[in-house]
Amino acid sequence: MLLDILDNLPHLRLSSNSVKLILWMLKELGISGVPSFNSFRKMQDSFQKQIGITPEAHISDFKNHFHSVNPWDWEFTNPHVAPHINLYPECTDGPQSETWQFEC
Repeated sequence: MLLDILDNLPHLRLSSNSVKLILWMLKELGISGVPSFNSFRKMQDSFQKQIGITPEAHISDFKNHFHSVNPWDWEFTNPHVAPHINLYPECTDGPQSETWQFEC
């Protein structure tokens, strides 16, 4: 599970070879229950299907191919984040420090 999180960090994308190296090192350290690379990828697919969020394919103006996840799909499912999402503007008399605040 932690390796899946590490593999999916937005600004730290691990290559398949890096994941294979980490799995190999875990086996060499004698850690039990280390999955094979193919099993690990199947487990990641299973997690993605359980969550129900799929990345959308895009092509930039410069013809770069990339995938992104719509934040509206996953932020509301996170119980630690959802209560802090502000969907409507907030009228404030004092200083405005957030993007959703405006002067009354």
